[in-house]
Amino acid sequence: MTSKNFGQLTFDELRFLLAVERTSNLSKAGEVMNLSPSTSSRTLQSIQSKLGEKCFVYTSKELVGTEYFSKIKPTIEQLLLLSEDLLPSGFSPRTCRRCFRISCMMAEVSHIMGGIIPRFLKEAPLARIHLEHNDNEFEKVMSGAVDFAIVTRVALPPEIHYLDLYPIDRVVLFRKGHPLSKLGRPLRSYDLQLFDRVSISTGRHNHWTSPDQNVFPFEKFRERTRFSTTRFNTAWEAIEKTDLIAICGYRAAEIGVRANKLDFLPLTDEIVQPNIWNSLIWGERVHNDDGCIWLRRIFSEWGREETERVKRKLERISYQH
Repeated sequence: MTSKNFGQLTFDELRFLLAVERTSNLSKAGEVMNLSPSTSSRTLQSIQSKLGEKCFVYTSKELVGTEYFSKIKPTIEQLLLLSEDLLPSGFSPRTCRRCFRISCMMAEVSHIMGGIIPRFLKEAPLARIHLEHNDNEFEKVMSGAVDFAIVTRVALPPEIHYLDLYPIDRVVLFRKGHPLSKLGRPLRSYDLQLFDRVSISTGRHNHWTSPDQNVFPFEKFRERTRFSTTRFNTAWEAIEKTDLIAICGYRAAEIGVRANKLDFLPLTDEIVQPNIWNSLIWGERVHNDDGCIWLRRIFSEWGREETERVKRKLERISYQH
């Protein structure tokens, strides 16, 4: 390809080509660049027309880069790297129109995004976050299909980068008036063994299958589980109407208490130790990306404040009991 061909493309068009290669999907690449599906299709057609070559071809499931694209990709990356030096102030959240893709399966994701979105919009009023649910979040992160995922930091692949957001701070959730609410003392392991429960499935097949993991070490696999679910909100009404209990994170319990007549108590160190953290994870593809570095700062600031907020609340609850 000649320099004349390159001269016909804008930096955004070059970024779009890399987004298509990273996501293997025209619509998802469009979301990254904040383009509609129809605009994405027209953009790719326009780029290929200018270059006089096909950059991608469709297989049965996805878009795949052609041999021609493999040859020009290093030059595209070099041009975009050089373009960063031409920008007077580098990345600017104020003018960013990008769509950041995040995957999360957690019950408290609404609380997390409720803390992030106001900060995000204040600094980047033209940008967008797309939240989705994926069974294999590690694969999505490493392939570049999403920019970030929010997961429980247990057994992360070595090539994954992470930022700790907050400790899970596990609690036991139950209906108002439940016998556990009348103990008048800190919980003991024995207290929990008296009741059947709801188990939250995390979707991960090993290492971290449920928040009640390691809480009942002498029990056969889910021997006292009467309802298991990947969507914790589907259990709240059942917990409200029975003596079932559930082990969950403090933030998930907060949401449940607002929605139903429920209450909770923190688990003591005798029952669960040490705390496990929920973390923001990302792959090498976006590790040095200016936009993602900026968004990681937003998450980091919120995470520190959130950790302190819950720490103070748990201290008050423990004091009362």
